[in-house]
Amino acid sequence: MMPPPAIHGPARTALAAAAAVACVGTAVRQLLYGGPVFSWLYFEADWTEFWALRIERGASFALLALAPLLFWPRARAAAALASAWLFAVALCTSALAARHEVLQLPAQATRWLAPLALVLPLTARLPARWLLRVAAAAVFAAHGVEALLGEPLFVDYLLGLPAGSTLGQKWAEALLRLIGGVDLLAAACILLPKPIRLCAAWMALWGLATATLRVVFGGWGAWPETVVRLANGLVPLALWLLWSPRQKDASC
Repeated sequence: MMPPPAIHGPARTALAAAAAVACVGTAVRQLLYGGPVFSWLYFEADWTEFWALRIERGASFALLALAPLLFWPRARAAAALASAWLFAVALCTSALAARHEVLQLPAQATRWLAPLALVLPLTARLPARWLLRVAAAAVFAAHGVEALLGEPLFVDYLLGLPAGSTLGQKWAEALLRLIGGVDLLAAACILLPKPIRLCAAWMALWGLATATLRVVFGGWGAWPETVVRLANGLVPLALWLLWSPRQKDASC
């Protein structure tokens, strides 16, 4: 008999949603614009365009089919396959990145670790809740470092806000460094031995808010960019639900 999943109830629903949106967003991006796996296979591994494209498109349709299955607790094979492909996407993104390549894998951690957490049973040596902690911390730490390094795209987002015109380049860069420091602090707090629900709540709200920036600045055509990043807020939301006082075991 298959052991029960480590995470259940509303927290599992939030976690399954995180994994599902990562699958859907990644699949749509690959179908519309092409993805890093195709680019790596074609440009770096010298595969033919035909086979590189067929593999990525096949994986895209597989991700779309797997997404609804992730809400079924016993669909562990679907979750494992989704995690494997999303991890491959993160690896290829890192290999092709022109800058901050070392940050690409942790920056996408919620996408490829969320399905993996769905796979882990109660008897697993690595607690699924700690896997979610690590995923959330990795994403916020990676983005925090990018902010401290003055990522130009993040500066543009700040300048594009309603009050951005009065902010100016200098103050936008200063504010970005402050945001980077807060992100790093949140990443550290989520890993403390004692669960801090306020930290999880902040990370959930900030993760969802920053995901929506892609649509705000890129228009509705950029919705796949928002969808694929919703996991950054949904994974901390799952932790917030797990750490509810109503839970019998909130020790991790």
